Amino acid sequence: MGMFDTVTDNKGFDDQVKIWDSVMATYTIGDNVPPVKGNTTYSIAMRKGGFINVADGVILEWGSNPLDAPVFDKWGRTVADPYNAY
Repeated sequence: MGMFDTVTDNKGFDDQVKIWDSVMATYTIGDNVPPVKGNTTYSIAMRKGGFINVADGVILEWGSNPLDAPVFDKWGRTVADPYNAY
């Protein structure tokens, strides 16, 4: 299992990611997060469904669709087909 971070929507939905610092931090909507592969605007395809959308380093939402920006999986790998990442 190892170290990871948790993303939550503060409405009871959360999931683990290893894309950021993996220091057991909890991030939510409005939090600042690190860039991924030099990108400050990106989406993360979540294993539980949906996308964590980040713009200018700030989590915007846990949405149904990705932004028009790079999409990564929870480990930071680039995803070719965001809707079939897992």
